[in-house]
Amino acid sequence: MKKDEYDELEGTHIYQMWNQDLDNLLEALEKQEAREEEDRLAHKNRGASGGNKRRQPSAPKRKTEKQQSTKKSAKPSSLMDRLANAAMSSGARNQLQ
Repeated sequence: MKKDEYDELEGTHIYQMWNQDLDNLLEALEKQEAREEEDRLAHKNRGASGGNKRRQPSAPKRKTEKQQSTKKSAKPSSLMDRLANAAMSSGARNQLQ
């Protein structure tokens, strides 16, 4: 079985393989487009009957004092890390020159 598949593959020109792959891709794309069109029509019909109601967004939540303090303390340290990394990399560049 595998030998037959190998022999068939070996006897197939690269352009034939390419065309077969393109044909398979085209067929798959046409099937997908048909499914999408069916979905679009189904949703279009449902929207006319009022079934397409969207949920209203809720009001933004307020942050607790702990969340605010955690976020504030995280920013300076990450900024300090970036500054330290920048200083170290510029210092390393100066040493190489």
